[in-house]
Amino acid sequence: KDTIQGVLDLVPAGGAWTEGCFADLSVDKTVANSTGTQVQLDRESFDIGSNFNTSTYLYTIPSDGYYFVHWQLGWGVPGVGRYESWITKNDVQAFIPDGFTGTGNRGTGEAPQINMWTTIAQFAEDDYLKLWAWHNSGSTETLHMNASAGVYGGTWLNVWKVSGL
Repeated sequence: KDTIQGVLDLVPAGGAWTEGCFADLSVDKTVANSTGTQVQLDRESFDIGSNFNTSTYLYTIPSDGYYFVHWQLGWGVPGVGRYESWITKNDVQAFIPDGFTGTGNRGTGEAPQINMWTTIAQFAEDDYLKLWAWHNSGSTETLHMNASAGVYGGTWLNVWKVSGL
Protein backbone atom coordinates (compact mmCIF):
# COMPACT_ATOMS: atom_id res chain seq x y z
CA LYS A 1 0.00 0.00 0.00
CA ASP A 2 1.03 3.57 -0.58
CA THR A 3 -0.42 6.31 1.57
CA ILE A 4 -1.11 9.81 0.32
CA GLN A 5 -0.77 12.22 3.26
CA GLY A 6 -1.98 9.48 5.61
CA VAL A 7 -5.53 9.78 4.28
CA LEU A 8 -5.91 7.68 1.13
CA ASP A 9 -4.49 4.18 0.75
CA LEU A 10 -4.02 3.13 -2.86
CA VAL A 11 -3.39 -0.44 -3.90
CA PRO A 12 -2.36 -0.44 -7.56
CA ALA A 13 -3.86 -2.68 -10.22
CA GLY A 14 -2.41 -6.18 -9.79
CA GLY A 15 -0.89 -5.24 -6.42
CA ALA A 16 2.28 -3.66 -7.88
CA TRP A 17 2.95 -0.35 -9.58
CA THR A 18 3.42 -1.11 -13.26
CA GLU A 19 2.64 2.26 -14.87
CA GLY A 20 3.55 5.71 -13.64
CA CYS A 21 5.95 8.61 -13.77
CA PHE A 22 7.28 11.65 -11.96
CA ALA A 23 8.49 14.36 -14.35
CA ASP A 24 9.73 17.84 -13.48
CA LEU A 25 11.77 20.78 -14.73
CA SER A 26 15.56 20.52 -14.99
CA VAL A 27 15.86 24.32 -14.96
CA ASP A 28 13.56 27.24 -14.17
CA LYS A 29 11.26 28.15 -17.09
CA THR A 30 9.42 31.37 -17.94
CA VAL A 31 5.78 31.87 -18.86
CA ALA A 32 4.78 34.90 -20.95
CA ASN A 33 1.91 37.11 -19.84
CA SER A 34 -1.62 35.98 -20.87
CA THR A 35 -0.31 33.04 -22.90
CA GLY A 36 -1.27 29.41 -22.30
CA THR A 37 2.11 27.66 -22.17
CA GLN A 38 2.78 23.93 -22.16
CA VAL A 39 5.07 23.22 -19.21
CA GLN A 40 8.33 21.77 -20.53
CA LEU A 41 8.82 18.92 -18.09
CA ASP A 42 12.18 17.71 -19.35
CA ARG A 43 13.45 15.48 -16.53
CA GLU A 44 12.19 12.23 -14.99
CA SER A 45 12.80 10.94 -11.50
CA PHE A 46 11.21 7.68 -12.62
CA ASP A 47 9.10 6.45 -15.50
CA ILE A 48 7.75 2.94 -15.02
CA GLY A 49 6.81 1.75 -18.51
CA SER A 50 8.64 4.61 -20.32
CA ASN A 51 5.42 6.51 -21.10
CA PHE A 52 6.59 10.07 -20.40
CA ASN A 53 8.35 11.84 -23.29
CA THR A 54 10.85 14.49 -22.17
CA SER A 55 11.06 15.92 -25.72
CA THR A 56 7.32 16.51 -26.23
CA TYR A 57 6.56 16.88 -22.49
CA LEU A 58 3.60 14.52 -22.51
CA TYR A 59 2.51 11.33 -20.78
CA THR A 60 0.90 8.65 -23.00
CA ILE A 61 -1.60 6.39 -21.25
CA PRO A 62 -0.35 2.82 -21.82
CA SER A 63 -3.60 0.95 -21.05
CA ASP A 64 -7.27 1.59 -20.26
CA GLY A 65 -7.95 2.34 -16.62
CA TYR A 66 -8.19 4.83 -13.79
CA TYR A 67 -5.19 7.05 -13.12
CA PHE A 68 -4.12 9.23 -10.22
CA VAL A 69 -2.88 12.53 -11.72
CA HIS A 70 -1.16 15.04 -9.43
CA TRP A 71 0.62 18.20 -10.51
CA GLN A 72 2.15 21.34 -9.10
CA LEU A 73 3.37 24.61 -10.59
CA GLY A 74 5.93 26.40 -8.42
CA TRP A 75 5.69 30.09 -9.26
CA GLY A 76 8.07 32.69 -7.90
CA VAL A 77 6.63 35.40 -5.68
CA PRO A 78 3.72 36.38 -7.90
CA GLY A 79 2.75 39.78 -9.20
CA VAL A 80 -0.84 41.00 -9.19
CA GLY A 81 -3.02 38.78 -11.39
CA ARG A 82 -4.45 35.29 -11.87
CA TYR A 83 -2.22 32.19 -11.96
CA GLU A 84 -3.68 28.98 -13.37
CA SER A 85 -2.76 25.45 -14.43
CA TRP A 86 -4.60 22.70 -16.26
CA ILE A 87 -4.18 19.31 -17.87
CA THR A 88 -5.17 18.56 -21.45
CA LYS A 89 -6.17 15.11 -22.66
CA ASN A 90 -5.52 14.67 -26.38
CA ASP A 91 -5.04 18.46 -26.67
CA VAL A 92 -8.45 19.29 -25.17
CA GLN A 93 -8.72 20.89 -21.72
CA ALA A 94 -9.78 18.10 -19.39
CA PHE A 95 -9.02 19.24 -15.83
CA ILE A 96 -9.30 22.96 -15.17
CA PRO A 97 -9.02 23.65 -11.45
CA ASP A 98 -9.31 27.10 -9.94
CA GLY A 99 -6.08 29.11 -9.78
CA PHE A 100 -5.07 31.83 -7.34
CA THR A 101 -4.74 35.59 -7.35
CA GLY A 102 -1.28 37.04 -6.76
CA THR A 103 -1.01 39.97 -4.36
CA GLY A 104 2.00 41.67 -5.93
CA ASN A 105 3.96 41.85 -2.67
CA ARG A 106 7.32 41.16 -4.27
CA GLY A 107 10.26 42.18 -2.14
CA THR A 108 8.23 42.12 1.08
CA GLY A 109 9.13 38.61 2.20
CA GLU A 110 6.07 36.96 0.66
CA ALA A 111 6.64 33.28 -0.06
CA PRO A 112 6.52 31.75 -3.55
CA GLN A 113 3.08 30.43 -4.51
CA ILE A 114 2.01 27.12 -6.01
CA ASN A 115 -0.86 25.62 -8.01
CA MET A 116 -1.28 22.02 -6.81
CA TRP A 117 -4.09 19.73 -7.93
CA THR A 118 -5.03 16.06 -7.87
CA THR A 119 -7.62 14.03 -9.75
CA ILE A 120 -8.43 10.38 -10.35
CA ALA A 121 -9.85 9.90 -13.82
CA GLN A 122 -10.57 7.25 -16.45
CA PHE A 123 -8.37 7.20 -19.54
CA ALA A 124 -8.10 5.02 -22.63
CA GLU A 125 -4.95 3.52 -24.10
CA ASP A 126 -3.00 6.10 -26.15
CA ASP A 127 -4.69 9.13 -24.56
CA TYR A 128 -1.99 11.67 -23.82
CA LEU A 129 -1.72 14.27 -21.08
CA LYS A 130 0.01 17.66 -21.08
CA LEU A 131 0.47 20.19 -18.27
CA TRP A 132 -0.20 23.89 -18.97
CA ALA A 133 0.41 27.20 -17.21
CA TRP A 134 -1.12 30.67 -17.61
CA HIS A 135 -1.06 34.01 -15.78
CA ASN A 136 -2.00 37.62 -16.43
CA SER A 137 0.37 39.50 -14.12
CA GLY A 138 1.46 41.87 -16.86
CA SER A 139 5.02 40.55 -17.08
CA THR A 140 6.93 37.31 -17.63
CA GLU A 141 6.76 34.93 -14.64
CA THR A 142 9.00 32.03 -13.60
CA LEU A 143 8.14 28.39 -12.93
CA HIS A 144 10.72 26.88 -10.62
CA MET A 145 12.44 23.52 -10.81
CA ASN A 146 12.32 21.52 -7.58
CA ALA A 147 15.88 22.23 -6.41
CA SER A 148 15.70 26.00 -6.95
CA ALA A 149 12.42 26.50 -5.14
CA GLY A 150 12.79 24.43 -1.99
CA VAL A 151 10.69 21.54 -0.79
CA TYR A 152 7.26 22.89 -1.72
CA GLY A 153 7.95 25.19 -4.63
CA GLY A 154 8.90 23.03 -7.62
CA THR A 155 7.02 22.25 -10.82
CA TRP A 156 6.12 18.63 -11.62
CA LEU A 157 3.64 16.04 -12.87
CA ASN A 158 2.98 12.67 -11.20
CA VAL A 159 0.81 10.00 -12.93
CA TRP A 160 -0.03 6.51 -11.60
CA LYS A 161 -2.40 3.82 -12.82
CA VAL A 162 -4.52 2.78 -9.84
CA SER A 163 -7.04 0.41 -11.45
CA GLY A 164 -8.01 -1.25 -14.69
CA LEU A 165 -11.53 -0.98 -16.08
